[in-house]
Amino acid sequence: MPSPPSPDEFLTVLEDAYEAAKRIRRTLRMEDDITRGLGLDSLDAMELILVLEHTYGASLIDAPAIADVETVGDLYELLVLLTGR
Repeated sequence: MPSPPSPDEFLTVLEDAYEAAKRIRRTLRMEDDITRGLGLDSLDAMELILVLEHTYGASLIDAPAIADVETVGDLYELLVLLTGR
């Protein structure tokens, strides 16, 4: 299993996925609210999660804690937890 990313690496991967989904480049911060702050609909959010799953080998979709994720930082913490570090 790959090791978890650094916060900077995670943000870069997420920014790339955001750009692919929304067709606009945006600098993301850990405190950004995923739905309200980033303007993601459910399909956009799913696309970002799938990119993270593919990149880091973690099953975020199946994690019960995914329902509690509100911010980019929450998503990062869950990814770190699931990658076992």
